[in-house]
Amino acid sequence: MFNFFIFELNVLFYFLFPFSVCLSYRQNRVGALYVYLGVVLLWGGLAGSIYSFKLFDSIVISGGNLAYGAFMMTAVLLILTERNRSTFYKIIRILIGIDILVFLGFALLVYVLKNGIALNPMSVSYELFEVSFWGLVVGGILIFAETMLLYLLFIRIGSKIKNITVLSVLYVGAYMAALILDGILFPVLGFGIRRDLLHIIVGGLPGKAVLGVCFGVPLMLYLLLNKNDVKNFTTMNLKLKDIVNFKYDRLIEEIYRYERNSEAQ
Repeated sequence: MFNFFIFELNVLFYFLFPFSVCLSYRQNRVGALYVYLGVVLLWGGLAGSIYSFKLFDSIVISGGNLAYGAFMMTAVLLILTERNRSTFYKIIRILIGIDILVFLGFALLVYVLKNGIALNPMSVSYELFEVSFWGLVVGGILIFAETMLLYLLFIRIGSKIKNITVLSVLYVGAYMAALILDGILFPVLGFGIRRDLLHIIVGGLPGKAVLGVCFGVPLMLYLLLNKNDVKNFTTMNLKLKDIVNFKYDRLIEEIYRYERNSEAQ
């Protein structure tokens, strides 16, 4: 029980910054959320090797999964807050940039520590910074696909349902479903379809479900307190073809237009 309490404190810690930014800094919150997105992604590359929470006998959630849940939660906040076609592309650019930084930076640290090139007064093991390039690629592809899926679901659902409370519940449900879907797809894409992976996938789903609920509750609280974010998102009239066919020059134009509108407001 104590482990679950500490785990919840970690979830609230991840949520505290984006929650306070979205409530307090209307003009600068989008930029702050993008910075936080990059920090969480960078930390997630290390957290998975440092600690895990054993909540129940069959449920273990790593620090990396916690960071992943926080990343996807922040992506949801950005989608609803920025209300811009360029949001998806900016998230993907951050994802690619941080993954490259993690792989190259951690590879350099492994080389330095393994060969004793630099002093290591705390006797930090080089294995702490060993990352799988294939794991980063698979994880990046999944985040790419899941973010796109959430984006498209939000657009489609928002165009059909006008009740903001119901819409908020569905958005949070879609977020939780994306976390569970990740628990199925990551082992399959990372290791292939094998019979011996079935128990790993099935055993990991309760952990993803717990993670989804623990992040989904504060996310739901935020959406209920800030119904205007959900309402304004549904009035943007975004369409699937606008997201898929969005060009780079139009991306820059949209970013500048958004900045000008923010300054005017």
